[in-house]
Amino acid sequence: MPHVTISYTIIATGIPKSEPAPITPPAPVAQPDDAPLLATTATGTILGNRAGAFAFYKIAYPGRDEPLHITLWFSPCDPMIAPAFGMNVYGPPNFVGHGAPNADSDPGILTFSYNAQEPDTLLLQIYNYSDDFRVSYGLSQ
Repeated sequence: MPHVTISYTIIATGIPKSEPAPITPPAPVAQPDDAPLLATTATGTILGNRAGAFAFYKIAYPGRDEPLHITLWFSPCDPMIAPAFGMNVYGPPNFVGHGAPNADSDPGILTFSYNAQEPDTLLLQIYNYSDDFRVSYGLSQ
């Protein structure tokens, strides 16, 4: 029966309509005790998922209004992936800021700058919400 079109209809009854479960990301300010102290540079990869995949680093900030500059570069820098990948910075007890693209640089580079009078330990969170997509990154301060 080559080249014959067959039409059909499937009727299912008694099946409850399901709603997708909301995705709740983990609390971002939870400071993991095992986060390594970032000396000057670090590299890694993160396999993303819709609930978020994370890497954490601690930064010993000396205070005295010393400028802190953090640069995060990542690859591949796909326009569909870039909004789902980035970095947040937390200091006791809250969110301090996030990595932002620099208009003059490659879109695969995010930067963050900070200064404060008091010394503190900051927590750097690198995140990947791109489902099943591996991103490589490099980090420097």
